[in-house]
Amino acid sequence: MKGPFDGLPGAWHTVFEWCQAQALTPAGINWEIYGGEQDAELYALLA
Repeated sequence: MKGPFDGLPGAWHTVFEWCQAQALTPAGINWEIYGGEQDAELYALLA
């Protein structure tokens, strides 16, 4: 994700919508890694 961290909820929503469209099921374990002031990587473990 690029941009202010207050965009994280929307970014997660986008990740989970993509998973649903690909028929992938998140296992409920998700994490974020912060790079810079406006940079985060989102990860979701898939079942």
